[in-house]
This record gives sequence, structure tokens and C-alpha cells, in this order.
Amino acid sequence: MAVMAAIGPLVSGAMGMMQASYQAKVAEMNADVAEENAKRALQRSGIEAEDSDMQTHALLGEQEVAQAASGVSLSGKSQILTRKSARILGRRDALNILQDGSTEAYNFRVQKANFKAEASAAKLSGIAGLVGGAFSAMGSMPTSMVGGSTSTGMSFIPKPLAKPTLVSQYVRTPLLQPRLNTGTY
Repeated sequence: MAVMAAIGPLVSGAMGMMQASYQAKVAEMNADVAEENAKRALQRSGIEAEDSDMQTHALLGEQEVAQAASGVSLSGKSQILTRKSARILGRRDALNILQDGSTEAYNFRVQKANFKAEASAAKLSGIAGLVGGAFSAMGSMPTSMVGGSTSTGMSFIPKPLAKPTLVSQYVRTPLLQPRLNTGTY
């Protein structure tokens, strides 16, 4: 009967270990997905930045055609400044796209780290549940089965490793020291 009482905590500990192992696997898979999402965010932003650069080049070509068709010189100061500002703004757009992709990738990598930590915590929780179940099972068993006292009434009393000594033999406390008459109170 006592053995049956010990089986419950063992089974509970084993089930807790299995559940924690499952949670750890799910968290590890989520971490892998987060890493893939980070890589895709960087790739996507690179492609979008290239597209932005191509649109900027197309705009610059249209500006040159429009300026040439209007009969003004392409080397005029106003025309050069117009194309220069379009080139600068286009490059800023591409850099902003890359920055957004980098930020998104960073966020996915933080998510990955969180999932990895969750997996580690789940594994530790499973081990703790298993150990706790084993200790609980041992506690519910009769002491005769786990090496405690036997039915003969005899019990094990460990012998001290060294002879006990009084601390007062080695340490003098101020209360035990005689007062010297120094003249001041």
C-alpha cells in the first residue's frame, strides 16, 4: 500500500518533466522562427532599398528629360540643384528602409533570445518537478523502506567527527575579562 502512495508523486514528476520538455521544444522552435524572420526582414529591406534607388534613378532621368525638353541648359545651377536634392532625398528613403529592416530584425532577435530563455526555464522546471516528485515519493514511503529505523526499535545515530569543545576556551568576551582600573568611567 505504501508503495502505491509513492507511485503518484513519481508519475506526477515524470508527467511534469514531459510537459516541460514539450514546452521547451515549442520555445526552441519559436526561437528558430524568430531568427528566420530576422533574416527575412533584412533581405526584404535590402530589396526595398534597391527598388527605392531604382525609382530615384528613374526620377532623375525624368527630370533631365523634362529640363532638356524645356529648352534650358542641363548645366544650369537651378537644374543641377534640383537633381541633387532628388538624389539626396532618394538615398535617404533607401537608408530609412534599411534602418527599418535592421530594427525589425533586431526585434526578432530579441524575441529569439526570449524564446531561448523560456526553453531553458522550461527544462529547469521539468527537472525540478521530477526531483520534487522523487523526494515526495520518498517522503511518503515508510521509513523502513528508505533506510530509516527498523521495526526492532533501533535507530542510527551518527558519531561526531571531532570532540566537541567549548568556545569559551578559545575566545574571551569582554564580559568575562576583568576590568582594569584606568581612572575613567
